Amino acid sequence: KFVYQQNKKKKATLVSSKMKEQKEFRFTPVMDVGDTSHRIKRAQEFLSKGHPVKLTMVKKGRQSKEIAQLVFAEILTNFADYSSIEAEPKMENNRISITFRQNGKTKNKQNSEEENPAI
Repeated sequence: KFVYQQNKKKKATLVSSKMKEQKEFRFTPVMDVGDTSHRIKRAQEFLSKGHPVKLTMVKKGRQSKEIAQLVFAEILTNFADYSSIEAEPKMENNRISITFRQNGKTKNKQNSEEENPAI
C-alpha cells in the first residue's frame, strides 16, 4: 500500500509540473475578416486556459510587407487585455511572429492603479 501511495504522488507531481503546450495561429494579409476573428477567438480561449500562443503573419510572393504589418498590428490590438508579450515581434524572411502568455496578476495590478490613483 505504501508503494502505491508513493507512485500516486509521483504521478500527481508529473501532471502538475507539465508545461502547457504552445499553440500557433497563422494569418495572411489577405485573410477574410471572419477567418481572422475566428482564429483570434480561438487564440484567446487558449490564452485563458494558460497556454502560450504564437501568432504568425505569413506573406507570400509579392504581397506587400507594409500591408502585412498593418494587418498584424490590427490583430495584436485584440490581445492587449488578454495577455502580455512573452517574446518581441520577430521578422524572419516572409514571416512576422510574436508570442503571448496569459496575463495573470499584472493585469490586476494595472487595473487597481487606474481605479485608485495616488493621492
